[in-house]
Amino acid sequence: MNAPRSLLRAAAAVASLLLAPVVLAQPHPDALRLLDTWLAAQQRSLQLPALSVAVQQGDGALWSRAYGFVDAARQRPARGDTLYGICSISKVFTASAVMRQVEQGRYALDDDMARLLPDAGLPAAGAEHGALTVRSLLTHSSGLAREAAFPYWEPPAFNFPTRAQLRATPPEALSAPRQHLHYSNHGIALLGELVERQGGLPFGDWVQQQLLAPLGLKDTRPLLPAELLGTRLAQGWSAPDRQGRRQPVPVYEARAMTPSAGFSSSVEDLVRFGQWHLQAPVAAGVSPLTPAGRREMQRVQFQDPQDRRLRGLVWRLADEGGERVVMHDGLCPGQVSLLALVPQQGLALALAVSANHSAWIDDYLGRPARQLLLRGRSLSASDPGLREFAGRYDESPWTSETWLLPWGERLLMLSLPSADPLQEATVFAPAGRDAFRVQRDDGSLGEWLRFERDAQGQVRRALMSHQGMPRVERLAP
Repeated sequence: MNAPRSLLRAAAAVASLLLAPVVLAQPHPDALRLLDTWLAAQQRSLQLPALSVAVQQGDGALWSRAYGFVDAARQRPARGDTLYGICSISKVFTASAVMRQVEQGRYALDDDMARLLPDAGLPAAGAEHGALTVRSLLTHSSGLAREAAFPYWEPPAFNFPTRAQLRATPPEALSAPRQHLHYSNHGIALLGELVERQGGLPFGDWVQQQLLAPLGLKDTRPLLPAELLGTRLAQGWSAPDRQGRRQPVPVYEARAMTPSAGFSSSVEDLVRFGQWHLQAPVAAGVSPLTPAGRREMQRVQFQDPQDRRLRGLVWRLADEGGERVVMHDGLCPGQVSLLALVPQQGLALALAVSANHSAWIDDYLGRPARQLLLRGRSLSASDPGLREFAGRYDESPWTSETWLLPWGERLLMLSLPSADPLQEATVFAPAGRDAFRVQRDDGSLGEWLRFERDAQGQVRRALMSHQGMPRVERLAP
């Protein structure tokens, strides 16, 4: 039986994936291959209608892949430039627009919003607390309620308020500013109103002219282009019911809430936008923000006194394994997305899915993908001789599919689907002709992995603990 081998592999999964560091201008090709293989399995196992991913490190080439289909008839494959509703990632574009106006001298981050928008019904500065400022809105520490007083997240209409309706509805203040981190879509919508009034143009037009066009973001819009649904714009889907069925979700128009939740983009454009925030030069030569302005957005601006969460200017900040991660996710009706940056490594990662899911996208896609790419930094150059052993192996009934892939100078074994590919992978070091052994993190060696060849000399089967599994798919060129 194969059960003992599966248990042995689980115990051996603590084997180290680290080798001597090699400085890379872009993610290691073995890490990208593993990411591609893992995401394809995630898309199938989670029954995600469409999934797109893009990665870029420094000035290296932009890498993207896509899985599934964008239309209900499953005729149009998803692509790296497929459009998705990015919902709350819209806030990063709005914050960038605000910072542009700050750098233009129109107002300051610590200006009182009640003075800048005197007819918005905002609370005035009190004797015991300071003013509700531009900065407090950008850090979600304004004390304002999460939503405006309209039921715009209710299906099937998703009836968002107009600007006139929002202007006539003062926001609800739950606490004084700078007391707690309390996420507020209404607060960011007010900043969109500020951008519009200060810029002298409708919010979407100003953002297009002052931000999107100079950055060359041709797939990013301050709206969801309903006319492209099922061709360029992915059809959105609900979370599955108990029978696993998803329902199509209509395209919505965010209207006055566009600054908070109304943009659409592709993962390729999101990575380009992320690289600009990581100080990449602008092709046109004129950046909408100075490097100092972009750094200011990523700096810790507020920490919740209770749960210690960190915020920059709209960016969510976290520390993972000694690396600062700067990110924002988007959760829309029928669409979810993530943009994550690792400034010290110059890494930008974007993911988008055309369906709702009960878990947070960073948990089931983002964090594992990010950690996989970062671990790839430590790999040595890939050994081309390992490709003859690589491919998909049949380990049924124990796993759905098992892959052996080159991992620098070693082989990596991973059964899919997997919630955490790095933790669940096993790494093998070469140990003679057609033979490898588990390598632990202290360098000691464990169980053998051997290969059998057919009459033509091609690898046909792998054996571990004397139990065999045939190869059913070779690694693509």
